[in-house]
Amino acid sequence: MSSNTVAEFANELKKSPDTLIEQLRSAGVEKTAASDPLTESDKQKLLSYLQTSHGTATSERKKNYFGEKIHQ
Repeated sequence: MSSNTVAEFANELKKSPDTLIEQLRSAGVEKTAASDPLTESDKQKLLSYLQTSHGTATSERKKNYFGEKIHQ
């Protein structure tokens, strides 16, 4: 399903539109209403922000950890 508005995407994610708008704003995507259009670029910015804020932006850290563990 391709979501075209904040409300549709929020419904897809099982979140409230207000929660999604707050997360989008934190990610640097300025949306103010549930009816605002949402682009793939907006979704990508949100994904990148959430990955960074949750410490999963790259698997490089895991690779280093496992690499060091193997060498010990």
